[in-house]
Amino acid sequence: MQRLYVLLFVLACVTLSSGVDGIGVNYGFLGNNLPPPAQVINLLKSRNFQKTRIFDPNPDVLKALEGSCISLILGVRNEDLQQLASDLTFATNWVNTNVVPHVSFVNFAYISAGNEVIPGQLATFVLGAMQNLDMALKAHDINIPVTTTVSLQVLGTSYPPSNGSFSEDSIQFLQPIAQFLATKQYPLLADVYPYFAYASNPDQIQLDYALIKNTGVIVVDGDLRYNNLFDAMVDALYAALEKVGQPGLDVVISETGWPSGGDVYATIYNAQTYVNNLIAHVASGKGTPRKPGKVVETYIFALFNENQKPVACMGGVIFGYDIGISGGVTSMEPFLKKFFHDVYIKMKEDKELSNYCKVDSELLTSFTSSLYVAGLFATFVASSVTRAYGRKASILLGGANFFAGAALGGAASNIYMLIIGRVLLGVDVGFANQLKDSIDKVMKEGTIDKQSQAVPLYLSDMAPSNKSQELYNVIAFYAHILFRTIGLGVSASLLSSVVTGAVGIVTTGLSMLIVDKVGRRGLLIFGGIQMFVTQMIVGALMGAKLGDHAGLSKGWALVILVLICTYVAGFGLSWGPLGWLIPSEIFPLEIRSVFQYQ
Repeated sequence: MQRLYVLLFVLACVTLSSGVDGIGVNYGFLGNNLPPPAQVINLLKSRNFQKTRIFDPNPDVLKALEGSCISLILGVRNEDLQQLASDLTFATNWVNTNVVPHVSFVNFAYISAGNEVIPGQLATFVLGAMQNLDMALKAHDINIPVTTTVSLQVLGTSYPPSNGSFSEDSIQFLQPIAQFLATKQYPLLADVYPYFAYASNPDQIQLDYALIKNTGVIVVDGDLRYNNLFDAMVDALYAALEKVGQPGLDVVISETGWPSGGDVYATIYNAQTYVNNLIAHVASGKGTPRKPGKVVETYIFALFNENQKPVACMGGVIFGYDIGISGGVTSMEPFLKKFFHDVYIKMKEDKELSNYCKVDSELLTSFTSSLYVAGLFATFVASSVTRAYGRKASILLGGANFFAGAALGGAASNIYMLIIGRVLLGVDVGFANQLKDSIDKVMKEGTIDKQSQAVPLYLSDMAPSNKSQELYNVIAFYAHILFRTIGLGVSASLLSSVVTGAVGIVTTGLSMLIVDKVGRRGLLIFGGIQMFVTQMIVGALMGAKLGDHAGLSKGWALVILVLICTYVAGFGLSWGPLGWLIPSEIFPLEIRSVFQYQ
């Protein structure tokens, strides 16, 4: 398969071919389809790129940069911050390994101690890491500015721009960091994405304003006039720095860009428009309304489509995990005896009752289905909450409900506590799987640009939906009951359920290893056929061999177990993981949870 190297800046290659002062590009390594560093650096030189940024030290890239005259922002891994802050020797060794051998041949612009860790658990180590790295560099008489990279989540207020201020959980870290940077005359690095501000509030923000089309003044902020969102976001950060006493601190935009697929607003046209307009804006040297005439050094994200970047997936952990647990626990005799006594009596004492009626209980059905009913109703408000308060609020609200539901279920002393716990888990599912606008609504009310995105929206919707049609949830819930019905004992049934779960885990891991070699389509077809055939055979065998009351012989029971494992293997290879992978590839990672639902 032909490898795709350049993702975003190719949209602006013609514009950049003569070189643009102040513009650089981010260069990431999380892909197995990337060209060698030497080719990448030659490509940058051929397009007259004079600046690039890498997120962690890479010896091959540093070697390729030697003698290139391309200036470099060198990143420090977030996981190294704590040791860098607490151990000057470690910082010295880091400098000796990653800087000293190359400093005579590579133009180091800045060293960034961490990427977007403020606010967060690692925030407390950033300043110490910066100070130790700076001392280690000075010991070698090397003058490379040491700074850090923040996202605009550090702002508690950003509108209007002059009201920009740091949030309460960020200012305690950024105030001393800003003082350190100002004393050393080092800049602060910031990631600025007008796309995400626009996508989260398209009713209040004009698209042309976000795309830097300069169609006229949109925002009036005292004496300042703004005709694009990029300037407004940058100036909000400048205003926040002024409020902590550092009005002269420079800001470098270490990341900015616009996605070219997924959301109805993420089109190739919009991405090309934003990048080209951004380049022209930076090259003009106009600066921002708050800092007129000052070139805003800016790095476009990103150079490559990195196919090995981590993919966030809610369903496989919270939702999938809970299915297996709730399915297995309903076969445990102590659980049934305590919470569903009538089912326990029927299973233990009623020898005349049909195999297909022993777990026929409305109360048990309420227990299993309460999660889904709650999830359904939660989706009615989840998207509105996300639009009004942001993804972070939705994730926190969903996560709080999950932990509360899990705690209540674990401590349950009666059926009411048990069901309330399941309802809380369902609320979490509803908030974690959202659809902002239905496909029908987009097709009926949307613009042509939005309608053109309906197909990927439909595919992302149908991928997880098709999973539910393949009856895997039935296996996850009722495998233990099936195994008991065909003649296996309680312990053997639970063990068999564990075996099928293990098969699913192993085959899912195998799918992750081979999916890029075999292809999505091949795995989906192969897995679908495997699941269909095994389902037909299991159904035929049970219809022919299993009556209303008797079980199967041990031999036939083992055959059924093997067939179920074969079915689970087919699911684990194909529709299981790919049902989550495909939507994550259609939508950018940052907005996937807004558009995908179970």
